[in-house]
Amino acid sequence: MWKNRICYLLALLALASLVWVFGKPFLLCVFVLAAGLPPALWLLLRKDAASLRLSLSVQPGGREGEPLTICLKVSSPRVLHAARSVSLDITMHNRLLGETKQRDMVLSLAGSENRYTYTAKSPCCGEVVISCEDAGLCDLLHLFRRKLRPFREVRTVIYPRPLELDVTLSRDAVGETGDNGLTRNRKGMDQSEMFDIRNYVPGDDIRSIHWKLSGKTDELIVRQASDRTHYDLIVLPDFGRKTGSRDVTRRELTTCVALMVELCRRLVRQGVPFCIAMPGPGGGLDLYGFTGVRELEQSIPQWLAFEIPEKSGRFSRLFAMEHLEKRFTRMVTIGAGELAHGLPSLAGDIGLLALTVTKDVTEPRAVLADGVENIEIPADCTNSIRILC
Repeated sequence: MWKNRICYLLALLALASLVWVFGKPFLLCVFVLAAGLPPALWLLLRKDAASLRLSLSVQPGGREGEPLTICLKVSSPRVLHAARSVSLDITMHNRLLGETKQRDMVLSLAGSENRYTYTAKSPCCGEVVISCEDAGLCDLLHLFRRKLRPFREVRTVIYPRPLELDVTLSRDAVGETGDNGLTRNRKGMDQSEMFDIRNYVPGDDIRSIHWKLSGKTDELIVRQASDRTHYDLIVLPDFGRKTGSRDVTRRELTTCVALMVELCRRLVRQGVPFCIAMPGPGGGLDLYGFTGVRELEQSIPQWLAFEIPEKSGRFSRLFAMEHLEKRFTRMVTIGAGELAHGLPSLAGDIGLLALTVTKDVTEPRAVLADGVENIEIPADCTNSIRILC
């Protein structure tokens, strides 16, 4: 824009010199019109910018590997007088991977309403937030630029690519029984067992109030049962952007997400109730239980909005610190690159199966690492994967 201004100023100086040398009336008229054009453009551009509106729309959901279609609308209720183009600084942020891409765009205007369709390259899975960092309106000669109000940020969910899984359930996944046919006795198996206490919140059953303890503390205390008897299996995503001393590739991370989503879908379709551990707002783990397809599908977009931790193994450490292994009989972990260091310590307390996505293998294979049953899955796997949970 500064180059255009300098060129225009030089043209005015050249025109002034011609007026000085030749003294022709028509040259003087041309010089006056040329000198008055920039202020007129500035005033008209200011008026155009006040009436111009930007809006962006994107398809509500996409699939990894498929292009994403973005539609931008530039409209004005009045006829544009001096505006010629719109410049935009658009940012696409993938919340799951923590990646941000920026793109500068210059769009020509024709009339008071303009629509532009832009096809983005296949984005990775996760929640994608599209926002406008800066927007401006340029005049016909690109001498001036007026700022525009950016469009509101738009969010869409890119689902992971489908994986072919053949899931077979072990006895631990559905509740192991002893020789006498009774479910093995662990803490939390008895519905009448008081697993914990907490403060009363509106909506709690008054029959669960611990009146004796409430009288001593002057606060309503509620008995909290474990309510865990029908959840014997937990799925623990335990991958990060780094594992050990190496960086995890983007392909490994997206395959981990696809594996997690598809495994949960297979379990629900086979009628297996389970829990999945996700990061909570306080830095710990929150457990989400699923028994139906509908509630699972409604939760997947929320999973794709969690940012993947910097290092792998964080969730398994939180799992051990909160002693959650006492509440389940079987755990399936999903990792990337290599087996998390904290998993062998859990193998003696809970039935453990580790699924590790890595670029170092070309076919799925089962290995025993530090007493942990580990299935290594290639990051570019296209064949069916058989898993015994």
